[in-house]
Amino acid sequence: MAGSQVNETRRLQYEAIPGDARHHPLEVQLARDGRTSDRHRRSQNSGRKYVVRPTLGVRSGQRRDLEGQKLARRDSHDCPRGVETAMSTTRPVYLPIAQYPFYDSSNVSFEWFGGFTVSQKRKCIADLHESASRVLGVSKILDNSTKSPDEDGRALSPFNLRISLPFDPFMSTVESTFHGSSVFEHGGPLPHLLTLKSTRAKKDEQRQTLGPRVGFYFDGIHLGLEPHGWLFDFLMMRGFLENPWATQRLLEFEAFTDITCEKTPITNQARCAAIYVGMTTAGLEMDVSSPEAFLSWWPYGDQTLTR
Repeated sequence: MAGSQVNETRRLQYEAIPGDARHHPLEVQLARDGRTSDRHRRSQNSGRKYVVRPTLGVRSGQRRDLEGQKLARRDSHDCPRGVETAMSTTRPVYLPIAQYPFYDSSNVSFEWFGGFTVSQKRKCIADLHESASRVLGVSKILDNSTKSPDEDGRALSPFNLRISLPFDPFMSTVESTFHGSSVFEHGGPLPHLLTLKSTRAKKDEQRQTLGPRVGFYFDGIHLGLEPHGWLFDFLMMRGFLENPWATQRLLEFEAFTDITCEKTPITNQARCAAIYVGMTTAGLEMDVSSPEAFLSWWPYGDQTLTR
């Protein structure tokens, strides 16, 4: 084929691509080569090959999936072109109750705004809380995570909530204490993590190379993993009880969330907050002086610590 004919063929193939997808280099090259991808489909009317506009190529403000279906309206002022925007997802919402198991949980659907900025996470929190208010009939909801728009919510995150340590004069965060007290298959505990910021303790390179967690070392005693999640719950409850302002603040809310938690795990700070409010409302005593004392009343799982 002569060079002019090749150029003409490529020009026709390029013109067959919708104008607002032409800037996507992968699709342009595939069309020029006469090949198809998951983003290609064949027109039933004309038989011409054209490209279904990918998410990255949407300029009209409407995001589409690979089959060309409209998913959501994008706010072009809040999110730059090429960034995933609103989509539906769920998060658990925990409500305190004054009888066993002292909390209830419901997965609530809401619009998820993609992106890594705090402002995007707070949009998610706002939509989650609005949906929870509509579905569950609660109005006072606290997200106790580092992304919370509420100052006390951020302070009640395990990354910021501080607790006293029986073997040291200083206070550490729940997150740093949890990782610093962990024993792994190839090492641990790691007491140096107790002095680090929570984010550094969680991402510590040495911790990442020691294999799976096999137990804990707390208050001079080697302890096992069972009952599952007990140390995290113990540390969160101790943090609530050692900070009187936390007690007063938590009792003002009807429900709790953690926007950073994608599933419904056994260990969750929002769940701990709901249990704390539920047990406080029921007038129950909570002893957190030691792991043994804690598990003597903690009503979840096997009450026997493995050593």
